[in-house]
Amino acid sequence: MNCQKHLFELPEDVHYLNCAYMSPNLRNVEKAGITGVIKKREPWTITPDHFFNDSNRLRKLFAHVVNASKPEDVAILPSVSYGMATVAKNLPVSAGRKIIIAGEQFPSNVYSWRRFCDENKCELTVVEAPENGENRGEKWNYRILEAITTNTLMV
Repeated sequence: MNCQKHLFELPEDVHYLNCAYMSPNLRNVEKAGITGVIKKREPWTITPDHFFNDSNRLRKLFAHVVNASKPEDVAILPSVSYGMATVAKNLPVSAGRKIIIAGEQFPSNVYSWRRFCDENKCELTVVEAPENGENRGEKWNYRILEAITTNTLMV
C-alpha cells in the first residue's frame, strides 16, 4: 500500500498510529462533517427521507466492504457503548458462565460486560496483553484462546 498521509490533515512531523482509540479524520470526512453541520442551519429542510436515504446508502456500502449478504444485515448504532449494551441485553442469562474480554479495552467495551456479569452472577475474565515485543499480537491471541472453556458464554 502506498502512503496515504496526503488524505489527512496532518503536520509533516506527525505519524499517528493509535487509530483503534481515535483516528484523525480523512479530509473528505472532515468536509462531509462540515457539510452536515451547515445543513443543520436550516433543520426545517431536513426530512425523514434524509435519514433513511443516507443510512441505507451507508449500509449498502459497508455491506459490500465486509461482504455481508445484504445491506439489511448491517446495523447502525450511535456508539460502541450502545451496541455493547444491546448485545448484553440480548444474551441468554445463565449464572456461572464466563465472559472474556481482551485487556486494555476502551471503557465502552468493559462497562456493559461488568454490569452483565454483576447482574447475572457471571465471571468477567480479562485477558491482559503480553509485554511489548515480537509476536505480541499472536501471543495475545493464544492467551485468549486458552481462556475459552466450555463454560464461556461470549468472547
